[in-house]
Parts: sequence; structure tokens; C-alpha cells
Amino acid sequence: MVQRHGVGNFAAAGIGLTNDLAQAVDLAELLQRHGTESEIVFDHVSIADAAPHAALHLAIAEGAPVVVTFKRFQSENATLVYVANTIAVDTLGEALADEVVEHPEITEPLFDVLETRAGVSTCASLARLQPELASDIDHPAAPIASATSTPVLRIDETGLDVRHHPIWHSRTWFPPGAMSFELMRHRSRTFA
Repeated sequence: MVQRHGVGNFAAAGIGLTNDLAQAVDLAELLQRHGTESEIVFDHVSIADAAPHAALHLAIAEGAPVVVTFKRFQSENATLVYVANTIAVDTLGEALADEVVEHPEITEPLFDVLETRAGVSTCASLARLQPELASDIDHPAAPIASATSTPVLRIDETGLDVRHHPIWHSRTWFPPGAMSFELMRHRSRTFA
């Protein structure tokens, strides 16, 4: 329930999240901060050849070896978010890449494992938001029967190190009704 002073109470669709857009925060941490109990389900993890979009975002050769992690954040058996993370094997090192495939849970939270185990820190990230059709979600756990005309929000985000070199790429899909986002924007004025 959302209360608006002088207007009334309104039912809020999904889980409402607020976060300073200038801050890169791990999704699990953000959900926890807002009191949402969630479970992370790893649907498929493998070492694969970099797909064209991942190679572009990671500034690596198409077909270079990458670790691809498909996971979902769930709350009360409902999927809140579908995620596909891609990290170059060269960034992780072969031993850590193999360990991630065997034990993908070590990648949570991602920022921490990259810093402590791979020796790289995410100093910034570049995120691109765009609408997509539910039928275009490229995730093994996404329902195939999704209506082709159902819109979803997709975020492509690339983590950058201190030199602004790409470290990781994440493609995240938010199904309708699971979560909501609010932006507060301020208008600056120049007074004479």
C-alpha cells in the first residue's frame, strides 16, 4: 500500500525498489535492503564462446571463452528477475572460472568475488535500459509460452574497472508486475 498525503492510499504493483541511480549495487543486496526475502536459483552455468553482444560489451573477440551464468531471483516461488551474467575467462583466470561452473553460488555477491578472488574491482557501470518483448527473453528458465506482445524491461549493464575497461556484462529482464521502479527527478533553475 502506498500512501500519498492528501490523495489517499494506492495498491503498489510488485516490489518497489529505491536506489540512488548513481550507485552500482548488487541486486541481492538491494532486495535485502528493502526487506524482500529472495532466493537465487542458478539455472545454467557454463564456459562458452562469447556471443556477439557479450563480446561487444566486454571488448573481447567474438568466440573468446567466457563464463555465462543464468540465474533467477525468486520470492515466494515467483520470479522477480531473470539474469544472464557473462565474464571473460581471462578476467577470472581458468581455475576460478572452473570453480564458478562447479559452484556458481560463490559468485554472490558478484562485486565481492571479483575483488577478493579475481583481483578486479568494479569502479563504475554503464547501464542501458530498453523495452523488450517477453518472448525475446534469452534465459533458459523464462516461460516459452509468454505472450509475444507482453513488454518487459531489459537492462544491459557492463561493469568497468578503474581504467574503464569492461569486467563483466549482465543482461537482466524484469517480468511485468514483479517489481516496480520509481525515479525522483529534480529540476534545477537559474535565477537572475
